[in-house]
Amino acid sequence: MNTGWTILKTAAVEYFAFRKFSRLSEPEQDNSSIPADFVKSILQLGPTFIKLGQIFSTRPDMLPPQYITALSRLQESVPPFDFHEVEKTINVELKRPLRDVYAQFDVSPIASASLAQVHFAVLPTGEEVAVKIQRPNLSKIIEHDLDSLFHLLPWARMLNRKLYDNLNLSAVFAEFRRYTLQEINFETEGKTYDHFRKNFEGDNTVLFPKVFWPYTTPRVLTMSRVGGLRLQEAAKSIPEAQKETLNKNVIRILIQMFVRDGFFHADLHPGNLFFHEDGSIVLLDVGMVGELTVEQRERFLLY
Repeated sequence: MNTGWTILKTAAVEYFAFRKFSRLSEPEQDNSSIPADFVKSILQLGPTFIKLGQIFSTRPDMLPPQYITALSRLQESVPPFDFHEVEKTINVELKRPLRDVYAQFDVSPIASASLAQVHFAVLPTGEEVAVKIQRPNLSKIIEHDLDSLFHLLPWARMLNRKLYDNLNLSAVFAEFRRYTLQEINFETEGKTYDHFRKNFEGDNTVLFPKVFWPYTTPRVLTMSRVGGLRLQEAAKSIPEAQKETLNKNVIRILIQMFVRDGFFHADLHPGNLFFHEDGSIVLLDVGMVGELTVEQRERFLLY
């Protein structure tokens, strides 16, 4: 992959984003298509930029509502990759043909995201599972894109020095790099699921999928099949009393993560959550996590 070409493409999109974003303040312009055009450009640039778009989709404090709405599409509606690549990855990673690994395997993905897509399957033992398969050549693409973004940081400072300094953008990018490189190792994510399951052992209000380790590698993650209602579905169908229970459970779960355990999900957004009418919540996609020291946790108690 040509790093120079990637930098050029990235610079073009950054310039495009800056120009489009500035037009939102011009009331005489028809701006309805600007956020959608921006999202199309992000999709064309690939996984790293889609990941950035997902992060910004949860930041209404930083972007106008039009952008938040458009970017929220990236949470779970990223175009899938071809099933041929799915089969190829499984054959290589699990060292057996897909048909010998799983008793059944759905050709169509149930979800497609920035780094991977998920297919439902059935193990030879009969357990229903969800299989997360990494996008082709993801590691190389991510590393090249991160290098390109790093070289463009000075451009961002020239465009808006005050914003760059206030956000400490260099530190933010360093953190994004660390999290992203950590997230592309699915064995690490599997261990994180085990960690969360242990932390919440005996708590039926929060559920994490079980990892099937004989069917898991750095690029393939096989876990128990879970389901539930998406946020918008839950908002429409769950009775008010149960919504209050869900709200309390979410708050309690987060407090336990941040204060008691010091080990928390660092990428919570509506695409990573399922809700049940009994008040239980399913947490998914735990590739990005954070840890807090005892001193940091005590600050929560002080405030």
